[in-house]
Amino acid sequence: MPRRPNLKPKRNKQGGWFIDLPPSVSRTGKRQRLHFPSEAKAHAESRRIETHVQKHGVGSTRFTASESADAKAAIEILQNLNPKGDYELTLKAAAQHYSEYITSLE
Repeated sequence: MPRRPNLKPKRNKQGGWFIDLPPSVSRTGKRQRLHFPSEAKAHAESRRIETHVQKHGVGSTRFTASESADAKAAIEILQNLNPKGDYELTLKAAAQHYSEYITSLE
């Protein structure tokens, strides 16, 4: 099992606080340093990220909150189209179908 990232807030020279995010946890896939004006805010964000990683896994942090909400809404639309579960309607299948449709228009 991989080692859990250390997200302990640290104090910077200017008196603020920061959290070093390793690439495995960062939304960008690159190391990030998040800055905060207070220790309390830094600890709150650190706990939020740790909880999210524990619940959903490391790769889940790559989605922004709006992307995650958008994906959830898209899945609900697909589920409403397929109440009996007769078809395999996934986001990937929907995106592939839409891509083929747009390509056919060109």
